[in-house]
Amino acid sequence: MRKFVRIQLIIFSILTVIGLAVMSIQYVKVPVMFGIGRYDIVVQLPSTGGLYSHANVAYRGTNVGVVDRVALTDDGVEAQLSLDSSYKIPADVDAVVKSVSAIGEQYVDLIPRTSEGPDLAAGDVIPLDRSAVPQDVGEMLDQADVLLASISDTRLRTVIDEAFTAFNGSGPDLQRLIDSARLFVEEADANSDATIDLIDQIGPLLDTQTVSSDAIRSWTQDLVTFTDQLRASDSDIRGVLEKGPGTAVEATQLFQELQPTLPILLSNLVSVGQVGVIYNKSIEQVLVIYPPLTAALVTAAKGGPVEDGAIVDFALELHDPPACTTGFLPPDQRRTGDQTEPIATPNDLYCKAAQDDPSVVRGARNLPCMEYPGRRAPTVQACRDGWEAAGNNPPYGPI
Repeated sequence: MRKFVRIQLIIFSILTVIGLAVMSIQYVKVPVMFGIGRYDIVVQLPSTGGLYSHANVAYRGTNVGVVDRVALTDDGVEAQLSLDSSYKIPADVDAVVKSVSAIGEQYVDLIPRTSEGPDLAAGDVIPLDRSAVPQDVGEMLDQADVLLASISDTRLRTVIDEAFTAFNGSGPDLQRLIDSARLFVEEADANSDATIDLIDQIGPLLDTQTVSSDAIRSWTQDLVTFTDQLRASDSDIRGVLEKGPGTAVEATQLFQELQPTLPILLSNLVSVGQVGVIYNKSIEQVLVIYPPLTAALVTAAKGGPVEDGAIVDFALELHDPPACTTGFLPPDQRRTGDQTEPIATPNDLYCKAAQDDPSVVRGARNLPCMEYPGRRAPTVQACRDGWEAAGNNPPYGPI
């Protein structure tokens, strides 16, 4: 064999050995098989969650190991993870089983609670309260299948047809709805801390719902009756919905026609409402007394024979108590018996004797002040400023 051929064979052998070494280390991962540069930890799980051996283990989006084995225990499932020792992973982590795709390709995601503290080491155990598995898709699909099987094809077609009728041509409105929903989600994200606090404090409310379960069950049964009535009144409801837009247009036109005068009317009603609030008790007293008073008048008018008219008893009392003349015109300004023409008189003619005077106890001076409970005065202004009795004015002139 010539020297050149031997040199070629030696070079080829060296390259072959190097290639086999690279393949063993990089692709076949022979060091991993022998545990070189690796360490094992255990994750306790409530169930497998679809996790399998040789599944990836990720930390901050980087693959840092694989699942070595998955085994059943008395309390659930234990997954042994083989991690690359070149990565420093904090010991304070949560292990969450997640899905890469919809076909169920699971992996373990190590989520750190903090970047400080010791790192994971061989033999560490992530307990059950710091691990989680995804929702079982199989059970969810079974429930969805049962739900779909319970829906009548005819009713489902009706819902789809009605949905098409409702949303056909409403693309811009739906776009505005989606944009508003996006703003709502952004606002909710900005207030996530307050939402989390609300969820943490919602326990007592949920407890009250548990206590009220019977009432809620009764309400749902009543809801069934309500929906049955809606189904029976379908034609009437359709008529209302068909005529509703026209009615709304008419109402809009009515309000537009009332626009010049309606604000003025409403502003005036505010003043009336304020007076009504102040004199609420007086109005209530009128509403209480008026019905029996009306009934008494009707009884008096119809109680006797038609030819006799109303039956009413009158009692004549003279000077008990004496008539009140204080606050009225003095004797020299009163009309004499032979005068028949009207004369000018002031507007504030009423009994102005002291409020404890027995004369005309139901006079204007004893009207209760609504704004100032406990006060009595003839006018609103007198209620505010205070009222004083006038001097003596006997029938034949002052004393």
